[in-house]
Amino acid sequence: INGNKVLQKEIDSYYNDMLKFFQIFGEKYNIIVDRFFMSEYVYSFLRGYTSYGRYIEIEKKIKKLKHLYIFCIDDLQNIRKRLNNDYINEYQVLEVYENFRFYNDRSILNLKEYNFNKNKIEEVLQWVLNFS
Repeated sequence: INGNKVLQKEIDSYYNDMLKFFQIFGEKYNIIVDRFFMSEYVYSFLRGYTSYGRYIEIEKKIKKLKHLYIFCIDDLQNIRKRLNNDYINEYQVLEVYENFRFYNDRSILNLKEYNFNKNKIEEVLQWVLNFS
């Protein structure tokens, strides 16, 4: 995907459709999502544009829903060790890492951060169970 406007509109449409799904089914069911609009912001620089600010309305709508945003993170050096260079190179990893930090520091969502080196997986399960 590159930064052309048609593809950006398709991406926006996809995220708006997901939001509608959450609004319809989120009250009755627990929905787990791996990757959402925050990843679009973080990785959009690879497509030649920035999407920061484009999803503020979606974030505000999610804020009104029962939600829990669990951000899974590892130390930067461990991420670099696992990097297979298929999508991003070792220099872009730092930008992705910093973009997630930037987004999460400003997010209005109910955020819990799971660090592979600091938290036990049981803690995350407890977060979900306590939230349900």
